[in-house]
Amino acid sequence: MNIALFSLTYGALNGEGGIAADELISRLRSSNFNIFTYKYTGIRSFSDEKDNFNITIAGNGDSKKRPLSSGNKLAYFYSAWQSAERAHRVKRFDAIWAIGASYGGLAALLFKTKHPKLPLLLTIQDDADISRPLFAKRIIKMADLIQCNSQYLADVVAKMGARCPIEVISGGVDIDLFQTKYSDQEIKSLRNNLDIKEDYVILTTARLVRKNGIDVLIKAVVKLKEKRPGIKLLVIGEGPEIKRLKVQSKKLKTDINVLFLGLIPHKDLPLYFRISDVFVSPARFGGSGNSLLESMAARIPVVATPEGGSVDFLRDKENGFFCKTEDSDDMSDKINFVLGHIDERKKVVANAENLVNKYYLWDVISEKMEEVFRRLVAK
Repeated sequence: MNIALFSLTYGALNGEGGIAADELISRLRSSNFNIFTYKYTGIRSFSDEKDNFNITIAGNGDSKKRPLSSGNKLAYFYSAWQSAERAHRVKRFDAIWAIGASYGGLAALLFKTKHPKLPLLLTIQDDADISRPLFAKRIIKMADLIQCNSQYLADVVAKMGARCPIEVISGGVDIDLFQTKYSDQEIKSLRNNLDIKEDYVILTTARLVRKNGIDVLIKAVVKLKEKRPGIKLLVIGEGPEIKRLKVQSKKLKTDINVLFLGLIPHKDLPLYFRISDVFVSPARFGGSGNSLLESMAARIPVVATPEGGSVDFLRDKENGFFCKTEDSDDMSDKINFVLGHIDERKKVVANAENLVNKYYLWDVISEKMEEVFRRLVAK
């Protein structure tokens, strides 16, 4: 099977979508993938052939890496479409795969419009994938099969006018990565660099936008400080809310407790999990839930709001803990409970790890995706 894949980002340094595609393609050995993506190099066009995939870098490039300008994104989707047309003339594609209903999806839409008999698979992994309704609705209506990371996203996509079957298949977890063993010196060095002594550590990873509720978690830290003065919150991620969150933290006098660490390469995340005592997802709505699965794989107890992908697999007091949405007092109480009840924590962590091993390893997810592709080309 020869598949044209359109994704604005690709690979382990480029967000959840790029990571997922990389993990899946490395396992879907019976198919060949031509990946049309954007790279932050200033190179207009570049091809990299490896194993069962070929990467074509499309667009103008961006030496600053982020943020991507609208002009560069527009250049990407036109260039990606044209690159796909050239590749199709050399060896015809059997299917189209678009990750996200935005710029990658637009390139796929142009290619699908030119070749309407080629089936189109659309993957939606996060709210950001459908954040531009004008684009998203057109791409969603043109898809022949849609795969969403959560039932929440599937429901949203259905309301946006999907005319095709929708499959809910979560992202997976590299459990070997998230159970990496670190030396005492590596752990001590990171704790020293972050000025963490014997304090409890809360971890959260998210794009810093309002829907992800980091401001609510900071308010929860205010209450936690009353019982645990040295507690630390590590915030990994970037986004437009960063300045406002730092101002909030300073006003609430938690700036010593709350550490904004920016973006951390995916391969380095396990060390931050290793020094943490609890992972918290304070989302107001949405989210794919993949960071929760990574926490479970890392044997870190999870506290989350019942929003987005979390409700698909998190069971309260069985493999994690739910807290009320936008309720900093309840969030604080749940975090404090996890930190103070060792036996309960051990039980939940063991159940969570079993869940990941049974249903969410990349090998399991890739088998489901392979069946999706079989159904797609059989249409």
